Amino acid sequence: MTAADREQAIFGGGDGLSSAIGLIAALAISGASALLTAAIALAVGAAVSMGLSEWLADPQSRVHRAAVMGAATLAGSIAPAVPYVALGGLGAAVACAAVTVGCGSVIAELRPGARVPSYCKTFGVLVVACGAAVAASRLAGGVG
Repeated sequence: MTAADREQAIFGGGDGLSSAIGLIAALAISGASALLTAAIALAVGAAVSMGLSEWLADPQSRVHRAAVMGAATLAGSIAPAVPYVALGGLGAAVACAAVTVGCGSVIAELRPGARVPSYCKTFGVLVVACGAAVAASRLAGGVG
């Protein structure tokens, strides 16, 4: 993996994971039955959007960079929803948290710099994104 590929993977994976975990948490708290459908739609939409936006922003229009960005976004977005395929309730929520911690750890390890600050920053972003999404959902009446 080149340094540029790693940057794209960190950006796409982090973006996908931080976007998805907020949606999944808000839907899980509200007991939404369409959680898996919403998570898949978010993952595909985010992956296509991030990949194509990377391609548009790249002065050289490198398809490889766009593909890495899209694939990393898809992986980061869909991973926290996977437990909901086979599990429900508290089991799915615990497995989702474990998957999120695992994905966050991979992102933190790929980031440049010292390990402890990398983990703090990575998980800080995830906590803020998840909290903001749950709070917005609550304000909109979706979370009790």
